[in-house]
Amino acid sequence: DCQVLGATSQLAELLGVEHHACVADLLVSLERGTPRVLVIDTISDTYTAAGASMVSLAREECPGENPELPQSVREKAVQKVYSRLGEYRLLKRARPHLQIGLCGCVAQQEGEEILRRVPDLDFVLGPARVGELSSLLARRATGERVVATGFPSERRYDFDAISRDGLHKGMVTIIEGCNKRCTFCIVPSTRGPESCRTAAEIEREVRHLLDFGFVEIELLGQTVNHWREPAGPLESAEDFADLLGRLAVLPGLRRLRFMTSFPRDFSARMVEQFRLHSNLCDGLHLPVQSGSDAVLRRMGRAYSRQSYLEL
Repeated sequence: DCQVLGATSQLAELLGVEHHACVADLLVSLERGTPRVLVIDTISDTYTAAGASMVSLAREECPGENPELPQSVREKAVQKVYSRLGEYRLLKRARPHLQIGLCGCVAQQEGEEILRRVPDLDFVLGPARVGELSSLLARRATGERVVATGFPSERRYDFDAISRDGLHKGMVTIIEGCNKRCTFCIVPSTRGPESCRTAAEIEREVRHLLDFGFVEIELLGQTVNHWREPAGPLESAEDFADLLGRLAVLPGLRRLRFMTSFPRDFSARMVEQFRLHSNLCDGLHLPVQSGSDAVLRRMGRAYSRQSYLEL
């Protein structure tokens, strides 16, 4: 319904869940001065209005398909993005002030091409550049159509400035990108090489959320259980089991969960944390991808059907 957009609004649509919802919180926080924004969640088919600015995030989640598949693995996801951007042309023609941006894996993958194909698109923002939204909008105000993609060596992540939406659960990204290079997966190209946040920084964000009033924390990452402490010598680095133990004992944390896990990084020490800490939620997302060893080999998953069953 176009009537929900005010005269000075920016249009925002969120297609997807979990990791993108966390990125959306970050984007919302970067332009608090915008009087009104429409956030459309096409998974639950609902919308809400808020006083912030955000851009489109593209993820196509199809019923019955594995949610571990990233945004632009399936061609349908890219088609849906172009289709939705085409629909926005009508809004922009009725409201010339309206700014439309695209952020996410499809944005990273398409880059300059999507600006060429969609004349009404104002800017394109890769997932590793979301912290640059404010400066990007300033450049757009001068008339420049901006493409900001690629993977800077240092990623801006001001967690204490992130807008948090919800009553009880806060999401915390602990690892971004991936180095596994499964043959079917585009994450290394669209999300960049694996990059872990330090345990100290993660703990500070979790404590910040607990102080804010959240009682449940969800840790996020493309291969969340491959997290390793980036600081210090590799042989002495903390791993994901250590991180779970470190966070589970924080006062006020009633529930701790995480996704998505990779079977090859599933360890006995990680399982032990579930025995030690009752606030670790029982549900565990551990995609098998295929029950065929031949298919798993072609996918480059580096585990077999039997090794998965033995977990």
